[in-house]
Amino acid sequence: MDERKQNVNGTLFSINELIDLYLDWFNNFITISAFASYYQLTEDTASIVIKEGREMHERKVFKGFNNE
Repeated sequence: MDERKQNVNGTLFSINELIDLYLDWFNNFITISAFASYYQLTEDTASIVIKEGREMHERKVFKGFNNE
């Protein structure tokens, strides 16, 4: 996956960063509020990061399945 940057509420994240943040949220946090606090994000930005990261992760996973 390339290193294009995604603008999330004025902060740039690479696709891989968004995926890593989503997976961290999924595996290690119970609430968006705790995730946002840990990464010093607003809850709105954290929600967008999680949503975008989930979409990028699913594209990566399903793209991988299609290549086999």
